[in-house]
Amino acid sequence: MVLCKGRRGSLLTAVFVVIIALGLALPAAAAPEAGVSGSNGTLPGNDKVEKILSPAALNIMEIPDTVRLEVPAGVLAGNAACSVSVLGDAEAKSSRMLLVSRVVDITMKSGSITGNVYVTLYYGKQTLGRYQDPAVFRYDTGQNRWVLLEGTIDYGKGTITAEAERLGVFAVFAVAGLPEVDKTAPKVKATNPVIDAVDVPVDEAITIVFSEDVQIGETLSGIVLRNVACEDVQADVAISEGDRRLVYIRPVKSLEYDADYYVYIPAEAIKDTAGNSLQEMYTFNFKTRPDPETDYYQVVKSTYLKAYPSPTDAGIAVLKPGNRVRRIRTLDDYHEVSVNLWTGKQYKSTTGFVLRNTVKRLKPESTAPQNPEAMVYLVAQPAQLRMSASSDGRVLIPLLAGYKVRYLAASGDYCKVSITIRTREGYKNYVGYAPKSCLKDVTVMVSGVPDWITGEKPHWELQTGTAAYVLMPNPVDSATKAMLQSCKGRKVSITGYFYEGPSNYGGGPILGVLRLDLIE
Repeated sequence: MVLCKGRRGSLLTAVFVVIIALGLALPAAAAPEAGVSGSNGTLPGNDKVEKILSPAALNIMEIPDTVRLEVPAGVLAGNAACSVSVLGDAEAKSSRMLLVSRVVDITMKSGSITGNVYVTLYYGKQTLGRYQDPAVFRYDTGQNRWVLLEGTIDYGKGTITAEAERLGVFAVFAVAGLPEVDKTAPKVKATNPVIDAVDVPVDEAITIVFSEDVQIGETLSGIVLRNVACEDVQADVAISEGDRRLVYIRPVKSLEYDADYYVYIPAEAIKDTAGNSLQEMYTFNFKTRPDPETDYYQVVKSTYLKAYPSPTDAGIAVLKPGNRVRRIRTLDDYHEVSVNLWTGKQYKSTTGFVLRNTVKRLKPESTAPQNPEAMVYLVAQPAQLRMSASSDGRVLIPLLAGYKVRYLAASGDYCKVSITIRTREGYKNYVGYAPKSCLKDVTVMVSGVPDWITGEKPHWELQTGTAAYVLMPNPVDSATKAMLQSCKGRKVSITGYFYEGPSNYGGGPILGVLRLDLIE
């Protein structure tokens, strides 16, 4: 074998000639994979690939990092010659959109397709704006415009795949990102009355507070109020115009005294503004206040307070004439009552049953309306909180000057009041009678917007525009706390009283909260 000297190309030519001359066999081309027609039609480093496609197999043509064409088996009428090539970016100028891929032309030189093919284009992730997404388009020569195709985005690989029924010129453009779809279902955040509430007024609307603005669902009439016999109570149900998070249930007639009621809110009855329904039915119950005409009874002869309405029950305590009890309900020959019993250290509320013929209903007390301007009294001089409106009544606790009590009713020279004080066992609530001469009205009403303040001592504040008040709900009043949370950022009216002395919260005066009303 003689090698020719000279240029490198001459050397390679000589080697090739020698191989042919010696009759050496060239390596055979690798056989295609089963079910795939031929090679994948990839020409590394080129911007064009051509291939004969088979109708009986999956055909793949690809230009690396640019485009991939998949022609499934059965979508060709017969063998077809296909060409995939890259065009200049100038071909996309007519779109007036930001081009983020190469412009690719896919054509059939012979044969035709009878089904859908899959075109995958690579796009430049770095070229997309903050609120932009890639979208694949095909140029429609009949309409002379770019037509959007539905595509599947792989953000990790930086590709988008579209299913196309026709071939042509394809490109990926940047489009405005779609707004995030709200898929969060609304929730019930608070109710008034709260779950298992007792002593609920019989003539007030029921309020349901949702986590977001709501609208009528499939049927707003699905929200129902029922009594203990599962009978629907006629009521009007409406969404508040001022705050669309609130739904009101207003009974047409006053509810029954001392009765259990249940509210049912089906999932399909309420939707948020995006159309999401409640995830499940929501229910809550409450009990109305006893009839003031038959609320309190006095023991007229010694009797046993029994755990069960049965003559064979041994009883849990002895009630003597003069003891006062509150009727809860009546069962045959017995009244179920609650009574404050002295344990030797303190009074404890106890529930049980007494024979009806051993107690007598007291005359109703003159109950003054709860005027928001006269709900709280200041103890102006030391006094005693007694069990009855008499100087001979048993003393519950001493009332020190400066204590604040809540007015409940008037009875002669006494006021029936309630007070919550802190003891070693926690907060205790006492109800009794105090002399009117020792009390002074200190109730105020302030309007503003409540806000939760974080810091060393987190607390609620009421912003009025000209001043800020530190809000101090009653520690045992969970309903007011729930309403504060649900009314955050909304204008409300708060009835309460001012604490005297310096504030440790770094804000304005401390306002004790008695009542909260949403201003619509």
